[in-house]
Amino acid sequence: MIETWLSPDIYDNEITPPGYYVYRRDRSSRGGGVAIFVKSSCTSSLLLSHDTLEGISILITPLLAITCIYVPPTSDFSYCFALFDFINNLSTNYNHLIMGDFNMPDIDWLSMSATSTCSEIFCDTICNRNLTQLVYEPTHIKGNTLDLIFSDIPECIYDINISDQTYFSDHYFMSIVFSSHHYQSASPTELVPGSKFNWSKADWIGLSDYLLDVDFSQCFSNDINQFWLLLRDIILDACHKFVPTRKIKKKSYPPWYTPHIVHSLNKVRTLRRSINSKRSPSSSALVKLKHLESNLLSNMMEAKEAYQFQLVSSYSKAP
Repeated sequence: MIETWLSPDIYDNEITPPGYYVYRRDRSSRGGGVAIFVKSSCTSSLLLSHDTLEGISILITPLLAITCIYVPPTSDFSYCFALFDFINNLSTNYNHLIMGDFNMPDIDWLSMSATSTCSEIFCDTICNRNLTQLVYEPTHIKGNTLDLIFSDIPECIYDINISDQTYFSDHYFMSIVFSSHHYQSASPTELVPGSKFNWSKADWIGLSDYLLDVDFSQCFSNDINQFWLLLRDIILDACHKFVPTRKIKKKSYPPWYTPHIVHSLNKVRTLRRSINSKRSPSSSALVKLKHLESNLLSNMMEAKEAYQFQLVSSYSKAP
């Protein structure tokens, strides 16, 4: 639930339906806020919250993390960087379902392109976390696609329904169906979250011989989705037999992040935490943070352009 407009003066039992538990991240001032309501029969726990960002992430046992985020339409660079930090800090030990109002109407999700710098970096962040965006219809009465759904297991999400009813809001009501049965049945052959195949040490001969002996006729079906699931499980089972896995580093950065950029990013994060911990931060600290963020953003864009130029140059020399 986005823009809950809740405050500490409102107790959980005043808003929570019977048989549910609520996780909240209220805004300190009027408006905003997010909440996730979970059935009491589901085992859940808080994974991540943020001092600046209106976002919250919870774990639904065993390995699914559900995240709810609100990005106000007038967000500055500080809020955008908090958003990037929040998504990058989501644990790679779980699969993720991320939903919210991101207020980035300039993004074309088919081409993953945008006109603003913050939106471009957001697209890069989504790509680096191997997330898929699943909403391509307008979610706002003005025709913009603001409410988004991201996941690293998009095959488990279907029947995305955007109602033409607004229910006292300028956003359309949106619902999805998550196939927990498919998610659980697929897990034995899926990689453990936080790991990936180490293809450099694969037994290619053994893998090839094994697949040559497989009777793929067992996959044949009039249902294309069933065909794909059977074929995928056979291939993944073969990979598990002949390709070792290795752990993924918890925090990864885009390939154009230089050591200088990472160092500058850490400085911005440290200063922002210091400012957020104080009730009345000094004006000099706020000016310094704005200056560091501006320089960081400029360096990130220059490094990205240099990296892209290097890729094009290397391809033109050895296509």
